[in-house]
Amino acid sequence: MAYEIGTATDYKDLLAKLKTFVTTNAALVAAGQQWTVMRHTAPASGDHELILRGPGLAGADQIYVGIKTEAVSNGGRNWQLNGFTGYDSPASFEAQPGGLAANLPRLLLLDAGMPYWFFANGRRIIVVARASTTYQIAYLGFIMPYGPPAGLPYPMFVGGCACTASVWSDSLLRSNAPFFCARNDAPSSSIRPTSSSGYFMTAGWKCLIEKQYYYNNWYANFELFVLPHSGLVTTSTGYKMLALLRPNVDNSFPLIPMTLCASGTARNVYGEFDGMFGLPGIGVAAEDIVTISGQNFLVFSGGALTGRNNFVAIRMD
Repeated sequence: MAYEIGTATDYKDLLAKLKTFVTTNAALVAAGQQWTVMRHTAPASGDHELILRGPGLAGADQIYVGIKTEAVSNGGRNWQLNGFTGYDSPASFEAQPGGLAANLPRLLLLDAGMPYWFFANGRRIIVVARASTTYQIAYLGFIMPYGPPAGLPYPMFVGGCACTASVWSDSLLRSNAPFFCARNDAPSSSIRPTSSSGYFMTAGWKCLIEKQYYYNNWYANFELFVLPHSGLVTTSTGYKMLALLRPNVDNSFPLIPMTLCASGTARNVYGEFDGMFGLPGIGVAAEDIVTISGQNFLVFSGGALTGRNNFVAIRMD
């Protein structure tokens, strides 16, 4: 997995830098895992669009993801995130094959300078950008599925840190939370909700839930969540799995693979987010590097959330 650390001048420059990274990074090119640009529009005024095709790890896949910039009246300068099953040149961003037509996950960014961290291989792209005091995190591409390819032939996941056209400073956490602690507006079905910061493609798009309750009917109605950040609730004020963990006795950190799960009538464990791990937010801060068995991991908190249960570690290769 290749990575890059830098600073962008604004949200549109961040998109241009991501394009350059995933198409020309030396490590990606050497491995035959560089992405192909299917569309890149960058007008002097108006929104920019980027649609990419990833080759997978062995050059045998065609993985389509897209990003579109967004300027909203409340001052938000954002990215809209999408995933597709193919590419149709005449079609609009929202009308690409298999894509989300509305209610797209977002990153809430700035029309100003932002430090960034990019991580990529041929299967997926991870973006982290520091927008003021928040860490905006995106995952675009395939998860690592459990089971044979026939079970999940196109394990596409699209996740960001927001579910509405908002601004980074929005205090409503439903609108400013990462996909691994996803918020939504409690629709009656997990399929095509009003809004969610994360979606997985399995027999259509399904959303991630806010938290995994065990004591009311949300358990049956909502299906997808991410362990260890959601799920395994023990009290009505809970979601305490990571919050209750501590560093190991040797002061190293327990890293738990972030795993996409389903509850209710569709109980399942779909697979892992490639290179992303949960860890307890105790004795660690965003942008720290922790080393486990000689491997380095960059630590971030998600979106506007900074609690013990809201930290991730991303593998640096």
